[in-house]
Amino acid sequence: AERDPRQLVLCIPPENSHTEVSEVTLQIYGDPGTTVEIAGREALPIPAAGLLEVTHQLSHFGLNRLPIICRNNNKSIEIYRNFTLLPDPNLEKLRELSEKLRAAGRSEQHILAFLEQVKKNTGYSRSDRETAANLLAEGKRQLVAAEIEKTSQGDNPLAAAFLENARWAFQEQLFERSEYYLALNRSVAAAGKMDGWAVSVKPVDFQGHFALQLQNSRLTATIMETGGRIISLKNGEVECLSPGTFAFGLTRLERARQQTDKSMVTRLKGYNGYEDAGGGNLWPVSFVDWNLSFRELSAQRIVLVAETMLPDSPFLIRRIMSLEADSPDLVIEYEFTNTTPKELASDDPSHFQLTWRGRLVPAIGEGEQARLHDQLVIPTDKVLQATLFDLNNPVFYEERQVKLTGRVMGAFDTVSGKGLAMILDPQMTHAYIWFNTDPKAGYGQPTYTVEIPRSFYGREYNDPQANAPFTIPAGTSLNLRLIFRVLENI
Repeated sequence: AERDPRQLVLCIPPENSHTEVSEVTLQIYGDPGTTVEIAGREALPIPAAGLLEVTHQLSHFGLNRLPIICRNNNKSIEIYRNFTLLPDPNLEKLRELSEKLRAAGRSEQHILAFLEQVKKNTGYSRSDRETAANLLAEGKRQLVAAEIEKTSQGDNPLAAAFLENARWAFQEQLFERSEYYLALNRSVAAAGKMDGWAVSVKPVDFQGHFALQLQNSRLTATIMETGGRIISLKNGEVECLSPGTFAFGLTRLERARQQTDKSMVTRLKGYNGYEDAGGGNLWPVSFVDWNLSFRELSAQRIVLVAETMLPDSPFLIRRIMSLEADSPDLVIEYEFTNTTPKELASDDPSHFQLTWRGRLVPAIGEGEQARLHDQLVIPTDKVLQATLFDLNNPVFYEERQVKLTGRVMGAFDTVSGKGLAMILDPQMTHAYIWFNTDPKAGYGQPTYTVEIPRSFYGREYNDPQANAPFTIPAGTSLNLRLIFRVLENI
């Protein structure tokens, strides 16, 4: 008895996919000689191997329902495969870009011609998508070139530094990064010369890294674009932080590209100061450039923002740092945002738990022996092996979970009386301490850290007050405050 033609249809991408590429591949398995007609195209026979592979072009944006008819010995069967072709987001960007090019006095005709061609043609091929991406990149290049040409050096050193960075990024073909610097140039130029301000900001080169130096009558904070890292914090003229070594970092171009990979976890190290890190490891993203911006630029107060997306996670990290005239405080307001839409909330802890650590490496004084005579002040009932940094008393210990009994910790130099305190948010409940005055311990040069963890790292599971990561549900933010205060005459 005759039967319907046997068939098995596999699709790349899978059936019912939403795809931005109009080409789909259909693999039809069946009896050799069976003819296959796809969406009205000329019928093709299945070869002797029993597999017919066909590339088909989706005809329009939106739902494409493909009828597939298989015929054999006067019997036929009709099946359907559905695909939704999504518009290329670059098309809308090209429309906006064409208007900007026209306003800048640059030709936009090549973009308009392409958009008209897409409008008339059926389908949207991979080649079309590549053309759109190339047109977008070239258009951005022209826009940035026009902006750089019309931007003057001005008499504001900070604005001039941002313009110089924009020119460098343009030469390296980092057009979006160049746009970022031009936006900073405009925001700073609007503030004027900034002469005679009670709190100031200026550009500095810190061992080959671009940084901004905020200063008032009490303290000076140097904040690198790389990692938004506070690499130096001076109490008057006395340095309070160890900068570490820059021998194992990235090149300027690598940092500006803002790209990270998992191998960086082990090969990037050495930077100190104050940084954002993971529970038991450093964050590679703290070794590339973050995005800086100003929320306030005035004679009495400067508010600088450093932010980045944490790679392979939904979390946006924003650190808002403010310095007021004559204040001993550098105030940090954190915003941790879970960018996952609420409707896509998941039960997977990696989608709402943020493991974080604020890593501080103090060294109060100058030179190689700056740490000598530094006294840790940690409010805890736990007995620490040592708290005075004294090379004559060699000791090494690591405390991963120090439950705090107060909200102020830090260190001070017992000789100069200068110190640095951390005033903690109530959500900062534990400390992590690395303390090494023993060169023979096998852990590198003597140093110590005072850190604020929110993680399971070192957790004892029978501890009812154990530390834990932040819980930040999809579509929400978590805010906390940390204050660095410089002290004297301790």
